[in-house]
Amino acid sequence: MCGPPAQALIEVVRSEDLKTEVLATLHRWGAALLTDPDGLNNGRRQPYVALSMTWMLHTLDSGAVHSKKVALDWAREQMDPRWTPLLERAWAKYADQFMRYQELADPVDLQLTWQFIRSALDAELLESAD
Repeated sequence: MCGPPAQALIEVVRSEDLKTEVLATLHRWGAALLTDPDGLNNGRRQPYVALSMTWMLHTLDSGAVHSKKVALDWAREQMDPRWTPLLERAWAKYADQFMRYQELADPVDLQLTWQFIRSALDAELLESAD
């Protein structure tokens, strides 16, 4: 190890500040995704968005940043079960995601991801962040 510990260089981010930033990013990014109907129709981007939205929602719930796998496990237990198949398929594609960048998204998962984004932006789902 070289240099001082990271804790000596970087201030601790308060949970409340992290949630505020993630919530703003979620709304900004979600709104941008919804205004570009073709932008999500990509075999790499669609599963990435589904997992990243889940990761952000988990951060809002926990107040800490964990892995996408931890967020997926949280989603299985805490989120509406209708999203579980979508998120499971997204996770299955995660390991080789960069091989899919020239493919179109699965049409069913594309539609479900649009619905998932809208749901993620719904105030009821985000009330735990307030």
